[in-house]
Amino acid sequence: MKTKKVFIYNYRTMIIVALISGFMSVGFQLFEGFELLGFMLAVVGIGALIGSSKITTASEPRLSEKSYKTAFEWLLLIMMLAMVFLMISNGFRVFPSVNDFLSTHWPGLMLSVMCIVLGMSGLKQSNQIHSV
Repeated sequence: MKTKKVFIYNYRTMIIVALISGFMSVGFQLFEGFELLGFMLAVVGIGALIGSSKITTASEPRLSEKSYKTAFEWLLLIMMLAMVFLMISNGFRVFPSVNDFLSTHWPGLMLSVMCIVLGMSGLKQSNQIHSV
């Protein structure tokens, strides 16, 4: 009788996947021609977290939903700071190349930052639950 070993992905593994894909996605945004690959990699990271929240064990009771509020608060703050930077940069033409880069790559960067912030927030929640 054959027994198959099945690797079960837990929430902590998906957090690591999201963090790695978020940082790699930011890196891909910096190279011309790899923007779409970076965008899709960030979508995979966010999808990993969203998909893993549907399958929870008794020891991880809805950790993802607890971390989403914190993550989106930080994401709002980051987006507001980026908007302030763009407004100041447009007015005074300070750092024109950074302004152009942010203006053309904002969808991929937003998803990458979302992936990183969700991963970091989930990791914090997960560490608090496991330390108690």
